[in-house]
Formats: sequence, C-alpha cells, structure tokens
Amino acid sequence: MRKTIEIEDRETARALLGVGDCHLRRVKDALGVEVVSRNDLLHLEGDEDSVGKGVRAFMGMLRILRKSQQLQSADVERILDSITAEESDEPHVGARSGEHRSTTGAGTGAGTA
Repeated sequence: MRKTIEIEDRETARALLGVGDCHLRRVKDALGVEVVSRNDLLHLEGDEDSVGKGVRAFMGMLRILRKSQQLQSADVERILDSITAEESDEPHVGARSGEHRSTTGAGTGAGTA
C-alpha cells in the first residue's frame, strides 16, 4: 500500500522531517513503514497497518507544527507512543492458533470451546 501526504511548504517539511531527517527515521524505525520525502510530498509505503499508522503519526506531527511552529523529539515520541499503545489496546481475534485475523470472529469455527 502507498499513501502520499502533501506538505504546505519547504519550511514545514524541514521541521516535520527534523534535523538530518531524524523525525522521519524515527517514524520509519518505530512503525516499520518506508518513507520517502520528495519536494513537498511524503510517500509512505508498506503494509496497510504500517502505512495507516505512519499517516497518523505524520498528521499528528503536522498538527503540533501548525500550533506551536516547532516540533521536538519528545513530541514525536509522544505521538509514536500513542499510536503503538492503540495497537496493544485492540483485541487480537484468532491470534493464538494461527487463524486469520477477523474483525467479527464469526464463521471461523475454531477455538470456541
């Protein structure tokens, strides 16, 4: 899956990516998504889950930038912590017996004893 985020201007892009692209690399490492910055566009590529989390992370970072005009490493860490915490709060249906994940859990016929 691939998603593109358009960034308003180069100054915002520079602040969003961080010094030496440190914020970009942190998101890539934490969420397992490939991120490429070209001009005022961010291209995220990977599995659907990782790309979705990456988009949420960068959108959260942009919100902070718009409000405070700066983005600190601590802000990025808070956003990533929040996104990864969401994952641990979600129930994992069928994860124990190697079944395919199901949003409803109905119709698998296994593991209901």
